[in-house]
Amino acid sequence: MKIFDAWMSNILCLISNILLYKTMGNLKLKGKDILKLGYPNNQSVNIALEVMKRNFATKNIHHVKSILKEILVNPENFEKDLTFGQIAEALLSSKKTEKRMLSTQRAAFNIFGNNISDEAKNQLFTALKLPIATQGALMPDAHSGYGLPIGGVLAVKMR
Repeated sequence: MKIFDAWMSNILCLISNILLYKTMGNLKLKGKDILKLGYPNNQSVNIALEVMKRNFATKNIHHVKSILKEILVNPENFEKDLTFGQIAEALLSSKKTEKRMLSTQRAAFNIFGNNISDEAKNQLFTALKLPIATQGALMPDAHSGYGLPIGGVLAVKMR
């Protein structure tokens, strides 16, 4: 009987922990909130969301935003912090990204098909001017995408 009581006590404890975890926090923080603070639109937003939801789920959103703003202003001060170090690293690495100019000449390309939109062609032409582009192609079903057209192929050289 004692084994059953101990087992039942453990089950009840587990259930209460699960319920507590589910209701523990519901931080209403979104990526657009972090972008409005001035964060660059890169991986730092996802990392900040994850860190803050994991560690500050029960905190006031204004408090969380003030912490994020402080990290954004001085990421160097948080680089070695166990909680905020990932956010700081993402911010610092985004500042190291260098801007490069497009080449004046575009790489060689082939277009397979006749009814491809000008927008899709222009997307490929821009991509072919990237310094790493070596060759490109548009397939017959190509249409515009976010950067490279859907149905576009871009061969690049490795550094």
